[in-house]
Amino acid sequence: LHLSIRRQRQMCIRDSPDTARLADIHLPNAIHWFPPAIGWWLVIAVVVLSAIIGIGLWRRNRKQKAYRQEALTELASVAEIASDHQLAQQLNTLLRRVAMQSYPPQQVAALSGHSWAAFLSQDGLISPTQADKLSNAAYNPSAKLADRQTLLAEIRCWLRKHRGGQHV
Repeated sequence: LHLSIRRQRQMCIRDSPDTARLADIHLPNAIHWFPPAIGWWLVIAVVVLSAIIGIGLWRRNRKQKAYRQEALTELASVAEIASDHQLAQQLNTLLRRVAMQSYPPQQVAALSGHSWAAFLSQDGLISPTQADKLSNAAYNPSAKLADRQTLLAEIRCWLRKHRGGQHV
C-alpha cells in the first residue's frame, strides 16, 4: 500500500505541466585539492622547516654528548683495576680527556694538583676531599683510595652531569 502511494505521487509530479518546464539541477564542478591555497603552502613550509631544524639540533646535540657515553663505558673498564695508584692515573687521564672535550682547552690544559682537584669539585658533583685524594694518588705510588666505590660513583655522576664550556 505504501509503495503504491509513492508511485502515484511520482507520476503526478512527472505529468504536471509545471514540472515539465523545470531543468535539472546543475551542481558546480568539484573543487580540486591541488594546488592548495597560499596558507596551506605556508603551513607546509613551516612544518618542513621546523622538522629540518629539529632534526639538525637533535643530531648536533647527540654528537656533542657522545663523548659522555664513551667515557662512561671506559670508566666501567677502568674501575676493574686493582692498584689504587694505577686506578687514580687512569681516572685522572679519563677525566682530563673529558674536560678537554667539553671545556675550552686553555681552561683545562694547565691544571694540576690542587687546581685540578678544585676544577673537578667546582660543580659539586665530586667532593673536594675525593678530588684531592684522586689528584694526589695519581702521583703517589703508595697512596690508597679509601672509598673507591664512592669515588667511582661521584666520577660517574660528574661524567653524566658536568656542564662544559660548550666547546666542541
